[in-house]
Amino acid sequence: MLARLADAGWRAGLAAAVNESPAALTERIEGLEQRKRELVEDFVTLGLSREQVQVGTVRADEELEAARRELEAARALNALPEPSVRDVARWWDEAPISARREVVGIVLDHVTVAPKKAKRVRSDPVQDRLTFFWR
Repeated sequence: MLARLADAGWRAGLAAAVNESPAALTERIEGLEQRKRELVEDFVTLGLSREQVQVGTVRADEELEAARRELEAARALNALPEPSVRDVARWWDEAPISARREVVGIVLDHVTVAPKKAKRVRSDPVQDRLTFFWR
């Protein structure tokens, strides 16, 4: 995975996949939080029904959660050093686990684990049965 993160071409594609800058995402989050506050005000002043406020709040919460995930991904991507396996490895060693998880979530689609070849064979290590599917 570290070699993939150090590949300049792959990183350029990854950066293009992150749609918004951290500043734009922060602004979008603030706007969504403001929208939630306005829903409460409209409930009091305009007489919106509880159901209308509840629907609006649930939708805003879903959008907030997605925007916060995107912000974490953008921050993790921006925190990565310039492409060099050594620099990326150093960053990885020093990065908090939350940043590591974000990076793994950005670069790895899923992992499959093949079944053991024989039920009682101890020399069939799990790492030999893993297949990684990269984004």
